[in-house]
Amino acid sequence: MLFFTNKNVDINYLEEDNLISVNWKGYQTLETIQNGMEELIKCFQEFSTGCLLIDNRQIKGTWTMANDWIVTDWTPRAKKFGYHSAAFIFSDDVFSRFSIKRYIEEYNDGIYMQSFSEEENAIKWLNEKQSVEA
Repeated sequence: MLFFTNKNVDINYLEEDNLISVNWKGYQTLETIQNGMEELIKCFQEFSTGCLLIDNRQIKGTWTMANDWIVTDWTPRAKKFGYHSAAFIFSDDVFSRFSIKRYIEEYNDGIYMQSFSEEENAIKWLNEKQSVEA
């Protein structure tokens, strides 16, 4: 079910897997990242899930400029609505891959995080995390 869309991001609730899917598109700025992440907060508020599928296959470039804001501002708020697990699907873009790897290594802040090259494996992993958190 489509929750939000614009030229930079699509956010869907996948009812059959009880998870939120976010598909980032193209080059991002701090502002576009923050706007998309605020929509994710609204999505966490509306649906009872703590699992987030982050599809970066269409993203270009890095977004390390947002990491501190995500960790210090966004993540604590998202955790209040049950956020606990994130599966990242890698982009072919080397800068995007670097950005995600660095984020997972340095900023997990008590959130289960894993990167994948295949969506099917990412969803399976998130389903397992739902069982752990239930």
